[in-house]
Amino acid sequence: MIRRRNLLRDIGVIGGVVAIAGCGDQEVEAEPEEGPEEEQNDEQADADTEESGLDQIDLQFVEFRYGFSSGLLARVNLQYQAPDGSARTYVRVEAYDGDTLIGDNSVWENLGAGLTTEIELGIDELGSLEDYDIDDVTEFIIVGRREGGEDTEIGSFTGDEVRDRLEEE
Repeated sequence: MIRRRNLLRDIGVIGGVVAIAGCGDQEVEAEPEEGPEEEQNDEQADADTEESGLDQIDLQFVEFRYGFSSGLLARVNLQYQAPDGSARTYVRVEAYDGDTLIGDNSVWENLGAGLTTEIELGIDELGSLEDYDIDDVTEFIIVGRREGGEDTEIGSFTGDEVRDRLEEE
């Protein structure tokens, strides 16, 4: 005679074996692979994020020269730290007397991966024959921007720091 307890136990054991056996034949579903279009969109989003800032561009050093008639010349050395390619970068220098912009200059430059690029920018508005002289500079700012990005300050110097670093011509 079959007891109720034995019947429930046997059904439970058989049910467990069936459940385990059923799991063994099923394949684990892999995550769907991204299609080429989705991969391109992800890569484009990463590129857009990279392009908006100057995170891979470092200011190595800046040298200043000042001449009687040539004004202030800044040699800005930037390094693009990407593993390959190049970055089209806008570089601008600005000289201030307090809150007044007394001179600026800018250029677009291609920076090569892993290379240090020297950019010379002169501010002709500063000179002994001009309205402003080197002694009038209270702040000197270097600004950069990648194509499609926003202006970002790369470096700044007080007027005293600029005068201390001057190489006379």
